Amino acid sequence: QVEEISTFDFPTLSSRAVPFVIRGYCQDWPATQSWTPELFYQQYQSVPVTLLSHEYSQHVIPHESLAIQQRTTLAKAAELIIAAKATSKWHYVQYHWLKDLQSSASSTTPSSLTDSLQWHTIVPPEIDVQQQAAFWFGSAHSRTQCHYDSYGYNLVAQHYGQKRWHLFPPEHSSEQMLQSTRVPFEESTVWAQTNLHDPSTKDWASLAWSVTLNPGDLLYVPRHWWHDVTSLSTSIATNIWLPHPFDSEQQAKEALASLQMSLIATTFSGMAISPQDGFYNSPDEPTDTLEVLSQTQEVNGNVTLEELIAAMTHPTVMEAVVKILKS
Repeated sequence: QVEEISTFDFPTLSSRAVPFVIRGYCQDWPATQSWTPELFYQQYQSVPVTLLSHEYSQHVIPHESLAIQQRTTLAKAAELIIAAKATSKWHYVQYHWLKDLQSSASSTTPSSLTDSLQWHTIVPPEIDVQQQAAFWFGSAHSRTQCHYDSYGYNLVAQHYGQKRWHLFPPEHSSEQMLQSTRVPFEESTVWAQTNLHDPSTKDWASLAWSVTLNPGDLLYVPRHWWHDVTSLSTSIATNIWLPHPFDSEQQAKEALASLQMSLIATTFSGMAISPQDGFYNSPDEPTDTLEVLSQTQEVNGNVTLEELIAAMTHPTVMEAVVKILKS
């Protein structure tokens, strides 16, 4: 089980190696006090969102990229999420930046989404938390498949309903069960290849650090920890990703991954892309990648396009690709 603590020291937070939960830490936040599906249904008719929907199966829960996607409003999504209790479907508004939702809200909307959060009570003032908060709103059984985030570490606030978290330390990446994949591709996300809720999967529960979040709870997810998340009831949560000292090298890797996806997506159609990402075919992609690499501490000096091509087509890289394909 995830450790329960009563307080923490923010300056040393990024060095904490294991997750923790603080019960009731966000209980007094306006979001926890006032956010409900009914509120979203009544007040957010003009706010556009992407809604994921799928038939519910007790064990075999599909990846989000296989769900039906539709552009709708937060109010319509709330209506479907409320009604999901009487259907065999789940619905999920996931990974929306709260600042974007707020900017789309009508000027007559009585309550501010961003002002309902109090992340500023946790992090230093130089971190603009209103620009970094993400919004998650789903019916019972909606789920985020097991993955880890490439950047930073994660703080999660549960505002409504319950969510069940299963977390695994980075060293479990070597396990057959948690082998990483970038399919579907989503910038900054690495997925586990196995659906942990499939009955054919070996017993993994004993390996997990598990916790059920209730309204007002705060969860800390360390850097590169795998996590699989399921809504036990209609659920509303927000989170922020905070920078980690080791992010520089990871940013270079993500820039290269995006460039590779750009080259592949312009050659093949029907590539598996996460709902949050489009095809990576911007003509500026190589230039952007060079800029990121040049700013990376592990790379000395400016990187030229010729050097980038030489590195990506280096025999060692090609051998590694062939080895992985054979396996």
